[in-house]
Amino acid sequence: MDEHGTGSGKEVSISQYDSESLDKEKRRAILRAEIKHDLETNPRYKELFDQYSPYSVQSFIDHYVWKKESCLTLGDFFLRDESDNLLRFETEGAELMWQIQHKKLFDLECLWRAEQIKIAEVEQTWDFRYWEDHLERCPFLPPITEDEIDTYVDYLMSDLYEDYPTLDWDTLRYRAEEWDEGDLEYPQLYVAFDLRYGTPGYLKLPDKRGEKEKFYCDLVRSKDSPTGGTPATPVKPEESKPSIQYNDLEFMENFVRKFEDEKFLRYFHAMERFYQRNGDDDLDEAISLLKLADEPVPMEDANDWREAINKTAEKFRRRKLADGVRSAYRGYLIRQENKLFVEEEDKERIVDNIRKRMKAKIIRGRVLNGEPPDLNF
Repeated sequence: MDEHGTGSGKEVSISQYDSESLDKEKRRAILRAEIKHDLETNPRYKELFDQYSPYSVQSFIDHYVWKKESCLTLGDFFLRDESDNLLRFETEGAELMWQIQHKKLFDLECLWRAEQIKIAEVEQTWDFRYWEDHLERCPFLPPITEDEIDTYVDYLMSDLYEDYPTLDWDTLRYRAEEWDEGDLEYPQLYVAFDLRYGTPGYLKLPDKRGEKEKFYCDLVRSKDSPTGGTPATPVKPEESKPSIQYNDLEFMENFVRKFEDEKFLRYFHAMERFYQRNGDDDLDEAISLLKLADEPVPMEDANDWREAINKTAEKFRRRKLADGVRSAYRGYLIRQENKLFVEEEDKERIVDNIRKRMKAKIIRGRVLNGEPPDLNF
């Protein structure tokens, strides 16, 4: 057992191939950070972004960072329509791997809200939203282990697997409170990990901390209301602004035409045409996927040939995603060993600004309640 409790005493060596992959990953991470910094700080976007709600702007920025980085990194590939399409499973596998850490963060949030544990890096509930965006450098999450990777792959290959599970506490708790228990959509990923590691479902633990924070915030809200004796602080009409729908192709194209150059626009069009050619409908997508196979793919049993193709393609996709998860884990171990983390600028982030405002509001509420100006409650 090593100092992180992973049970693995293996040393991770960096071969020439791994070193080149590490350098490439670092360059791409730096490029994403530069794109993000530009989108968040360059005044040329301000007039457009001011028309939309801040949450949707941040979501659009996070989405566009990856799209632009992919275009700039793989633009020539999309223009040539090369055959190495299996690369996408590497990217998707890396995203899936982080669901393991999301589950750990969720469990800790439930326990912290129930006041069963304390976490030095967490002062208020909004801190968890911050760490959701920084899972790799979250200091209080134990490292991912090989056994957890095996558990995730078992889940991935099972009938329980969900492509886009809801993992955050706020949405899941809202559903738990608003819906009947039988309709509660507790993520199957969390069920699988609870069964494997013997952890109970923490979602129904009481939210003691959240209720206290709400009490203090309500005091401030009451104090600042027109009937509370203090003029209400003017609120910017951000709530009424429309949301940017980053999956709106027309908006995305207009954004690219306005802010990018002609070469990038060609990359963008080529990438969109590429996805359209390979995703007309489920059957065509299944056939296109199977054409990428770099190994024999036995057909699955089914009563209908269409069903057989779809089942075969889905099983092949899951296997490739599992390969992507394991590949991502190898890269993760290398980064852990070399402490390679690209620091992100937090000052401009919407979530970071909100957590600072919420902290100030809670402290003000405590003062209004005759309590010390801190978060020790």
